[in-house]
Amino acid sequence: MKSLKLPITLFTVSSFIFVLSVLYFGDALPEKLAVHFDAVGHPNGWMSRSEDMLTILLMGFGLTFIVLTLFYSFRFFPASYLSVPNQAFWRHPQNYQTACNYLFRGSFILASNFLIFFTGLHILIIEANLQTTIGLPFPLQYFVIGIFILLQTLWVTDILLYFAKPTPLKNA
Repeated sequence: MKSLKLPITLFTVSSFIFVLSVLYFGDALPEKLAVHFDAVGHPNGWMSRSEDMLTILLMGFGLTFIVLTLFYSFRFFPASYLSVPNQAFWRHPQNYQTACNYLFRGSFILASNFLIFFTGLHILIIEANLQTTIGLPFPLQYFVIGIFILLQTLWVTDILLYFAKPTPLKNA
């Protein structure tokens, strides 16, 4: 199995940056802040600063916990549940563990992508609330969403390319 060192390092760094952004920048926010916006960027949902900080931390780490737990648990599911390219090969008992290991390794990358997204989301909320007229900054919003879509596309492409191979890599 490929080492978990790089994915876990990426996850650790993403977690650190996420927590740092929430705790450090959260103090700059007003006590009551807009956290939800309509289609044109006008605020329509409000929270206290402490509620916002707790909510964003719980959402970020809650989602990553679900992702990591789900991907780890794949190894306990019947092989017939694995739905990837070359299913017959990867569902074979000799290859199923390799497939599960690769998916679990990839789950740290996926979880890191979510933490990067939640960091960007929190920065969007900060920027929106520090403006003279509270509103969602659309160029920054498009940037955050674009980065998230790009990272998810790269992750899915990597998974599909790996499983499209008819034989596992030696260090899978």
